[in-house]
Amino acid sequence: FSSLVGAPWRGGAGTIEAAQQLVGSLRASMAADRASGSPAAAGQPVRPCAAELEHLHNVTKIIALAASADPSGPGDLHAAAAGDGGQLPIADTNPHVHELLACVVAILEHGLVGLSAAKRIGIPAQAGSPSVWRVVRQRLPALHPPSAQSVAFVAVAPGLSGDGDRLLVWLRHALNDGCLGEALEALIADGRTMAQWYAPGAAVRDPEAGQTLVQLLAGMAHVRFRLSVTGAAWQAAAGELGPGGAAPAPAPGPAELA
Repeated sequence: FSSLVGAPWRGGAGTIEAAQQLVGSLRASMAADRASGSPAAAGQPVRPCAAELEHLHNVTKIIALAASADPSGPGDLHAAAAGDGGQLPIADTNPHVHELLACVVAILEHGLVGLSAAKRIGIPAQAGSPSVWRVVRQRLPALHPPSAQSVAFVAVAPGLSGDGDRLLVWLRHALNDGCLGEALEALIADGRTMAQWYAPGAAVRDPEAGQTLVQLLAGMAHVRFRLSVTGAAWQAAAGELGPGGAAPAPAPGPAELA
């Protein structure tokens, strides 16, 4: 994976086309792994969260394609809908947004110290218990200053039932701002944070898995996300990652996003 997610993402080459090329290469790599037998059988280490990462690269490809202008559509009307850069906005009405969020949450929760044991024995999350949101809130503003405002907003936002909701709202903010990849890159690169909050076998502490997560999300920086983050629109969309969730909420207007 290291050769697929390295230098080409620097120097402005991280376009949607580059994202599509990357996920295609990742899919080919995984297909080759499967053709040669399972990693364990072949004596290769099993990548943490391999299934989630594979699903994530499929979803990012689908979202990138959905954001691309459709050349078969009526030219003038489609150009007006696409707006800046010839891209269509991605809103809550796109079901793959919720798949992307579910994958990211699962990868970030993998190996979080204290969380796995609590989930296994059915202990509900309590104030002060380990959570990805606590890691983000306590560490990210210093490690990635552009995220400080969104973290502060989510920390005091009303109507959120717990750390899980706050994490999802912050992830939506970061996608809207086009900085989720670089924010998680700053978090994962900080050895102190990783050692304090994550077990050695956590996906984010695995060099290849962590880098793959970061680079797949870096490709999403070029997608115009318009996801609900406040008010009634968030309440309507909040159940999308769980069973029985409400129908996706419409994208918020400019005033709501301001």
